[in-house]
Amino acid sequence: YLGFECEWDSDYKSWYEDKLIGEFGAQYLVFGPHWLTEGSEHIYVKNLDSDSALNKYVNQTIEGMRSGLYKFVAHPDLFMAGRTDWDSQAEECSKALLSAAKDLALPVEINGYGIIKAPIVTAKGSRYQYPVKEFWQLAKEIGNTIICNSDSHSPSHVIENNIKARKFAEELGISVIDEIEI
Repeated sequence: YLGFECEWDSDYKSWYEDKLIGEFGAQYLVFGPHWLTEGSEHIYVKNLDSDSALNKYVNQTIEGMRSGLYKFVAHPDLFMAGRTDWDSQAEECSKALLSAAKDLALPVEINGYGIIKAPIVTAKGSRYQYPVKEFWQLAKEIGNTIICNSDSHSPSHVIENNIKARKFAEELGISVIDEIEI
C-alpha cells in the first residue's frame, strides 16, 4: 500500500485529493496533527503556550477529522508532549477530540514512538510524552476504535515501537483493531 501521514490545512484539501491520492495513487492518508496554523504561522503542538491556543489546535484537528480524507488519526494525544500535567483543560480537549473521532467512526492511534522519547516529569512522577494513560483510559470509556502503530523514524522503530504500543494498550485493558479498511 502507498499512504502518507499528512497535516490538515483546508487550503490544501484539493491538493491532497488531486496530487497525493489522484496523481501519486495513495490508497490512504493518515492524519498527523502536529501544528496549529494561524494565518501563515505554524506553531508546533508541543509549543502551544496557552489554553486558547490548545483550543484552536483541537478545533483545527476536528476540522481535519471531518474532512473525510483520513483513515485514522496518528498520535491524537501528541499535544500532551508539551504539557506537564493532565488537568481539566487536557481532559476537555481530549473529550472533544475523542468524541469527534467516535462520531466519525475514525480510528485513533496509540503511537509507540513517544514511549522511547525522553520522559516528561510531572507532579505525579515521570510519564511518556505519548501515549498518555489518562487520554487512552478516556478513549476506552468513550468507546473509540483504537489502532496501534509507530512512527518509523528508523527501520527498527517499525516493529519495536508497535510492540510497545500494543503492550501499553494491553496494560490498560484496551482492545485494538489489527487493520484498517483501505
